[in-house]
Amino acid sequence: MRSLVYGRQKVIYVPKPGGQIDFQIFDLDADPGELSDRAATAEVERLKQRLLGWVERDRPNWEKPEEDLTPEEIRRLRRLGYL
Repeated sequence: MRSLVYGRQKVIYVPKPGGQIDFQIFDLDADPGELSDRAATAEVERLKQRLLGWVERDRPNWEKPEEDLTPEEIRRLRRLGYL
C-alpha cells in the first residue's frame, strides 16, 4: 500500500491479488478523518495517474520491504497479513 498527498487530496494505492489495483481517495480538508472515499468520482482520475506513475518509478525500492524493518515490525506486519 502506498499513498500520495497532493494539495488537499490523499490518494491510497492498494494492490490486490491477481494484479488488481484499488484506490481510495480522500479530501483531507472536507474529510480529515478519511471516512468518505471519493475514488469513484471522475474528477480524481488525474490523481490516480499521478500515484501510478510514482508507484512504477519507486517499485524497485520496495521489493524486499522487510530489509528495513526490525524483527518486531516484521512480526506485527505478518500478523496483520501485510507480509
